[in-house]
Amino acid sequence: MICRVKCLMFFAGTLLVFSLNAVAQISPGSVTSAPWPVYVYDTETLQKGSIILSGVGGIGFLADDTKSYSIYSSLDFGITDRLLLSIAASGSSDDSSDWKVDDTILHAKFKAVDGESFDVAVVGMLERLPYMEDAGYTPYDGQFIGIVQKDFGAFAAYGQVGYSSRKQAFEGFGARYDILGRVIVTGNFSHRHKGDFFEDMLPEEISGVRAITYATVYVPVGSRLGLTGAVGRTLLPIHEGDPATSFCTFGLGVRLH
Repeated sequence: MICRVKCLMFFAGTLLVFSLNAVAQISPGSVTSAPWPVYVYDTETLQKGSIILSGVGGIGFLADDTKSYSIYSSLDFGITDRLLLSIAASGSSDDSSDWKVDDTILHAKFKAVDGESFDVAVVGMLERLPYMEDAGYTPYDGQFIGIVQKDFGAFAAYGQVGYSSRKQAFEGFGARYDILGRVIVTGNFSHRHKGDFFEDMLPEEISGVRAITYATVYVPVGSRLGLTGAVGRTLLPIHEGDPATSFCTFGLGVRLH
C-alpha cells in the first residue's frame, strides 16, 4: 500500500483582536493514499508585514487500537494585505515506527475580490511528500484552489474547489462563528474524487479515505498569541468497511511581527 491512514494534524485560526490574523493551515500528511489538501480554506489573509509562527501537536486513534502522533509547524508572511506566503513542514510517528518527515509545503494565497457581498481568493501550493517517492511515484504535487466566502456579521460561510497535478479534483465547505471576539469556532467538511491517479493501480494497492469532517476552536490571548484545538474523523473509506480514524490536535500561533 502507498500509505496507512494516519493522524491528521493542523493549526487552525482566523482573525484576532487588534487586527492580528493567525493564518489557517493544515498538513495532509498521509491521511489519504494520494495527495489531497484536506483543510478547507477561507479567504482571510494577513496584514502587510505580519509574520506568524505556528506549531501544533496531534494524536490519532486508529482502528487497531494503536495511536499515531504528529507535529506541524508553519511560518506565514503577509506580503501585502491581499497576498499571503507560507512555508510549512510536518512529521509523524506511530507505535511501530520512528519519527519521519511527512511533507513540506510552499503555499500562496491571494484575495482577488474583497467585496461587500462576498470575497474570492485563489490558493496555489507546491508540496513534497517523501512517502510517495518511497512508493515509486514523484514526491512533488501542485494544487490550485478557488475559494468563495460570504460574511453575515459574526458568521461566515466559505467553500472551495480545487485540482491537483495528479489529476484529482476536490472540494470542501465550512462555517465560522466569532463569539464576541473571544472564541472562534468552525465546522468543516472536505471531499476528494478518485481521479486518474488510481487508474493503473491494483485494488490492494489503494488505501485511504475520500472525506473528512472536523471542528475547530480558536482562542486569542492578547495581541500576539492564539491557542487552537480541533477534533475530527475520517469518512468514506476507499475500501468499504475499512474503519475510520479519529483525531485531535492542540497548538498555538505567535505573532513575530
